[in-house]
Amino acid sequence: MSKIDKSVYSEIKERFRVFIECFENGSSEGLSQCILKEAACYMNIEPAYAEGGRHGLSGISSFIDNLPKPDACSLNVYNFVAHCNSDTVRQSAIVVGRCYKEDEEYKYCEFNAYFTNEWICTEDGWRISVLRMDIVDVTGNYKEYYSQWYFEENKLKWHAGVHMAVISPELDNPWEFEAIDLSDEEKIYDAFCQYAYAVDCNCFSLMPDVYDDECVVNMAPFGVMDKRSFLKTLKLHRQSNYYWYHPVKIKSLKIEKDNAYLELYRLNGHRQRYDSVLPEKEQFLRERACARYEIKLKKKNGSWKISKLDYFLGIIEL
Repeated sequence: MSKIDKSVYSEIKERFRVFIECFENGSSEGLSQCILKEAACYMNIEPAYAEGGRHGLSGISSFIDNLPKPDACSLNVYNFVAHCNSDTVRQSAIVVGRCYKEDEEYKYCEFNAYFTNEWICTEDGWRISVLRMDIVDVTGNYKEYYSQWYFEENKLKWHAGVHMAVISPELDNPWEFEAIDLSDEEKIYDAFCQYAYAVDCNCFSLMPDVYDDECVVNMAPFGVMDKRSFLKTLKLHRQSNYYWYHPVKIKSLKIEKDNAYLELYRLNGHRQRYDSVLPEKEQFLRERACARYEIKLKKKNGSWKISKLDYFLGIIEL
C-alpha cells in the first residue's frame, strides 16, 4: 500500500475514538475493536516499569478498568495525524481530558496525553499493534483520579530507573512514513501538527520542512524573527521543560489558490504560570485557549509551508 486510502484514514480515526471513549468511560468494553490482543503498550505513568510496559489487551484493559469513576469525564482529540508505510499506519494525536467528582466538595482535574500509535490491518479491520502514551501534564484538585499515575519531576535528569517519555520522536513520528492523499484543508492542519510535534517532542529535524525559507515569525516574548533566528530561539527555549504540548483547534481557514490563511487556538488555557484554572461544574466542558495563531501558508510543489506566523498570548474562553 503506497498511499493510504482515505477510507482507511477515516476508519483509524473512528477506531482511535473508540479507544478514547473506553478511557473516558473507565471501561474496557469495546477495546478489542481497536487494540490487538498481543499489542505492545507503553505509558510513561506506569509506576512498576521504567520503560512503561503495560502490554497486551489485558494490560491496557486493566489500566482503564481501574481508573476512578468520576461524575463526568470528557476526552477530546486534537492534532490527529496518520501516515502510512507499506502495510503499517503510524498515527499521532493529543488528547485533552477533563473530569470532576462532587462528594462533600467539587473536585476537578485536567490532563494532556500525547499518543503515537502503529496500526496494522487484520481480518476484523485496523487495530493498534503498538500504543505509546505520554501523559505530559496534569492539574487540578481531583487528585484521586491520577493518584496511581507515576510522574517524574519536571526537570531534565537521568539515573538508573528514571521514567522517560515512551515516545521517541526520531523513531516514532508519523512523518517518517508516506504522506496521505488528503484535502488541502487537511494537509494544512497536518503541516501545523508537524510543527507542534517537532517542538513538543523535541525533534527539531522535523521543523525546517514546515517553514518556508523566507518565513517571518512574530512570537511573544521574542519578537520578529526569520527562519534561522526562530529555530535557534525556540530550540533554546524548549530545553526549559521535560514536556511541551500544543493541542490546537481551527478557528478559521481560507484558501486562495496557492495561499492559505489559518487561525488557530492553542488549547492550554488551564495552565498558568502560577495558578491553574479550575472551572466550575457548569463550565467543565468549556474549552479554554492560552494563545492564538494567525498563519499564512504557501503551497510549493504540492506541500503547504508556513510563510508568516503571528502568535498572541492571552486566555480565551471558546
